[in-house]
Amino acid sequence: MQIDITAEAAERVRRTGGRVAVDLIQPVGCGKAAEVAIDTHLNGKDLTRYLHATHDDLEVLLAPALARTATSLRLEVTGPRWWRRLGIALDQPLASNDTCAR
Repeated sequence: MQIDITAEAAERVRRTGGRVAVDLIQPVGCGKAAEVAIDTHLNGKDLTRYLHATHDDLEVLLAPALARTATSLRLEVTGPRWWRRLGIALDQPLASNDTCAR
């Protein structure tokens, strides 16, 4: 998987320990979309199931389901300047759960 991290996102990850975990949250329920969760607070978290990658001096931990879904991702900082947060841009759209019981 190709990983790109903006300078602002890299600095934000460095300030929180230099590691970031990226999870794929599968949809549950009719019409729900999959989501990507980003976590930099990894103390006490089981990291054995993640795929480990490095980008410069940062450690990127990817959920295996996300690695199967996308071929590249870009970690960036998004939002207005008073509410900046880490965000992910994927090269593939995430699947939604279109199965509805009728």
